[in-house]
Amino acid sequence: MSYAFDFVEVDVPEQAEDTVGEDEQEPEEFAFQLFSGVSAVSALPTVSLKEDETEAATVVRPESYYFHRPSSQLKEQYEQAAVDFDALYAELHAPIVDVYPRKVVTLQELNRDHCGHKRKRLGAKQRKLKSERKEAVKKAQKLEKLRMRRARERVYKRGWHRSK
Repeated sequence: MSYAFDFVEVDVPEQAEDTVGEDEQEPEEFAFQLFSGVSAVSALPTVSLKEDETEAATVVRPESYYFHRPSSQLKEQYEQAAVDFDALYAELHAPIVDVYPRKVVTLQELNRDHCGHKRKRLGAKQRKLKSERKEAVKKAQKLEKLRMRRARERVYKRGWHRSK
């Protein structure tokens, strides 16, 4: 089966060519019905698609917005309120005034108070005695447990009666 295509010439009327150009320009106002009860065509409101052209606002700010140029009176006030190097240097070497002597402790006082209270290592004899005391306490606790266990066993053998 072979398909053959036939070429057909079609005459295009001139009006159709003109309408193509009109379709590109859409109307800017449309009439549409807001409510279903309105039936009169003349009473239909129109809606415009035109956008109002807004002018670009150019903001011109004064120079004082960007730069601060103080008056001579303000300059004098700034100079009076400013701290110079000599004042800072004098404060650096001034003694510290202790306003709250009981609550604030300086590093020198802290070191002075704690230097004499170092805990020293016990001597060899004392270390030996201490370890022997620990061993004696452990041995006494072990003997006490053993004694209590034997007492419990005697009570259980008698059948819960001690006075037999």
